Amino acid sequence: MKLEEKHKQFAVKCYARFLTRTEVVEAFLEEFADDLPPPPEYTEFSAEKYREYRELEAEEEETAEDILYRDERIAEKLANYQARYKEAYGADGTKKFEADREKIREQCIQDWYGEPELTEEAMEEARERHDAAYEYRAKTHHQQVKRDISRQLRRLNIIHRQFPEKYRALFNQAREQYFNDYRGDSLGISENVLKELEILIGYVKQCIFQEENQTDAMKFMTLAHQIMKTVVAHNAVNGKQDVVDITPQSVKALADSQKTLTEQLKEVTQQLTNK
Repeated sequence: MKLEEKHKQFAVKCYARFLTRTEVVEAFLEEFADDLPPPPEYTEFSAEKYREYRELEAEEEETAEDILYRDERIAEKLANYQARYKEAYGADGTKKFEADREKIREQCIQDWYGEPELTEEAMEEARERHDAAYEYRAKTHHQQVKRDISRQLRRLNIIHRQFPEKYRALFNQAREQYFNDYRGDSLGISENVLKELEILIGYVKQCIFQEENQTDAMKFMTLAHQIMKTVVAHNAVNGKQDVVDITPQSVKALADSQKTLTEQLKEVTQQLTNK
């Protein structure tokens, strides 16, 4: 698939929104589904298709000696047909026979294996194999399209060394728009800062209780602790509340505080592990 200008601009805007190449490809496939190369055409299953499957199965079950014997007998039949053509058409017999050779040979092969029994069960099995073969071809086609598009889209990320210079302004404009769309309320206002911090601490707490890995849970706890300290510092600066002096007055007090914190973290971690 050859990318058009609209395709390239779409990819540049996606990269400007910090999407990975995989995410850009998925967004591309959804946005331009009608522009993609069509999948292989599906052909309805039929009795003729069933006969073809039966012939292939019969050939797979044969030994090399069986096939050699079959080909020798069919060659004899073809020789007989050729003689009949010469008798019927004279000098043009050979030419007419060569034109019909492949069709005659296919008929000889079909006659050799005989007419397959068209039972309902056998037909259903053959239909399932027919559909499975199509699904495999369609899946392979889709994967190839994705690889081709991914290969072409990679250079449309501004960090790629072959990024087209003509798209730089578009990228910067899309990046600025992204920041504007996702920027919160003015952080120059104290209440907005506190609101954003509260959202962050709520999200981190949710991650803590959903995380099953002990190591990762501890990382989220550390992050939550850092955000809480930021909230305390913010409130202190803005006079929201009196700041409690939690600085230990002695080495023993410091050790006691560390011991208490460690025991609390162990208790929470144990709860997470056993949930």
